[in-house]
Amino acid sequence: MENKLITKVATVILTTINVGLFAFVWIEYYNKFAFQKFRDYGMVAFIILFYICYRYLAKLYRAYDFASNSIWETTLSQFISLSLSDLLAYVLACIIANYYVSFVPGLIIYILQLSVSLTIVFITKKLLIVLISPLETLVIYGANISEDEVVDFTSKLLRKYSHMFKIGKIVNENDSLIKTRMKSVKRVIFVGITRNKRNEFIKFCVETNQSFYFVPDIEDLLIRNCEIKNFIDTPIMHYNPIADKRALYAVKRVFDLVVSFILLVLFSPVMLVTAIAIKLDDGGPVFFKQERETLNGRVFKVLKFRSMRADNNENGFRPAVKDDTRITRVGRKIRRNRIDELPQLFNVLIGQMSLVGPRPEPALLVSDYEKKLPEFKYRKRVKGGITGYAQVYGKYNTSPEDKLKLDLIYIEDMSFILDIKLILLTVKTVFIPEASEGFAKKKNEILREAEKIIS
Repeated sequence: MENKLITKVATVILTTINVGLFAFVWIEYYNKFAFQKFRDYGMVAFIILFYICYRYLAKLYRAYDFASNSIWETTLSQFISLSLSDLLAYVLACIIANYYVSFVPGLIIYILQLSVSLTIVFITKKLLIVLISPLETLVIYGANISEDEVVDFTSKLLRKYSHMFKIGKIVNENDSLIKTRMKSVKRVIFVGITRNKRNEFIKFCVETNQSFYFVPDIEDLLIRNCEIKNFIDTPIMHYNPIADKRALYAVKRVFDLVVSFILLVLFSPVMLVTAIAIKLDDGGPVFFKQERETLNGRVFKVLKFRSMRADNNENGFRPAVKDDTRITRVGRKIRRNRIDELPQLFNVLIGQMSLVGPRPEPALLVSDYEKKLPEFKYRKRVKGGITGYAQVYGKYNTSPEDKLKLDLIYIEDMSFILDIKLILLTVKTVFIPEASEGFAKKKNEILREAEKIIS
C-alpha cells in the first residue's frame, strides 16, 4: 500500500467523522437557537461553513501530513484547526441567536473530535511506519558547500524525514561514477552544486525519469515569480520590482494598526503580570531595548520583555544559545511561549515594525552578515516584522543564509493573504519549542551516521 493512499483514506475518515460530529450537535441543539426561520437552509449553510473552515485550517496547519509530521505535531495541528472552526461556529450561533447559547454540548462534541483525531493520527502514523519503506536516495554536493555543511544538512533531513529518505551515499559532483549512482537510486538530492553541473544533472534526471530535489540558490528565489511575456516569438521573462506594491503597503499599515491595538488590549493582563514577575525576580528593568535594522537600513530600538540578566551585555553583545546561563527564571518561561515578544506590538503601533515581515536583525550583526553574504541586504527591501516566513518555517538556530532564502520567498510572494496565513501559522509555533529536548545528543548520533556514508 502506498504512502499517498494511506494518507488519503485517513484524511477522508478524519474529515467525515469530525464534520459529522459537528453536524450532529448543530442539528440536535444549536440550529434551533440560531435560526427561527429558514432553519433547514441555516443548518446546511453552517455545516458547509464548518467544513470549509476546518478543511482550510487543516491544510494550512498540515494537519493531514501524517507521514511528514510526528504524532504530536499532527495532533496539535488538528487541535488548532478544530478549536478555531468550532469556536467560529459557536460565536456565530450566539450572534445570530442574540444571546449566549450554552457551550456545553459543543464542548462535549469538541472533546470527542479531539479524541477521534488523536486515535486516527496514531493509527495512521503506525501504519505508515510499518508499511512504508524509505526510498534509496543519493545526495550530491558541490563546491558551493563544505563537507561539514552537507553532513549537517543530511542530519537535519534524516532527523525528521528518515521514513522518506534512505541515504546510502553522499558524493561530490565530480565523482566519476555519478550518473551510474544516480540510476541506481529512486531519488536524488542536489545540495550546493555549481550551476553548470546542476543543469547537466537535471537534464539527465528528466531524460531518465528520475525524481530529484535541489536546494535553490538565492538567484533562483529572486526570479521565481517572473512573468512570461509574449512580445515576440522568443519568450521573455519579466521581473516586477517590489516597489510596485504601494497599495499592499497601505493595506498592511491599516491592518498593523488595527490588529496591534486589539492585541495590546487583549494581552494587557498578561503583559502586566509579566512585568511584575520580572521586577520581583531580580529587581532589574522590565524592558529590554536593542538597536535593529529594518526597511532601507533604518535603525530603531526594538522593545521586548527582559529575559536575561540585566548585566548580560557588559562584555559585548552575544546572541542567545541553548541552555544559556544568562536567562533568568522568569525569562525562561516567557521565552518558551514567546511572551517576551509582546512589547513589540508597540513598535508595530508606531510604525517601526510590521506584524509580518523579515525579522529585523541586531544592527551590530547586520554588517557582519552582509560581508559574508552580500545578498543579505535584500531583506531590507521591506519593513521588518514580529513574525514572518523564516519564523514559521525556520528555527531559532537556522543559518543566516537559509533565513535569507526563506525571507526572500516572503518578499517575492508578499500579499495580504500570505500575511494572514503566516499569522495563523504563528499560533502553531507558539506551542513548539525553539529547540527540541535532547537535540544535541540526537544530532550528534545522526551526524556520525551521515559522516560514515560520505565519500
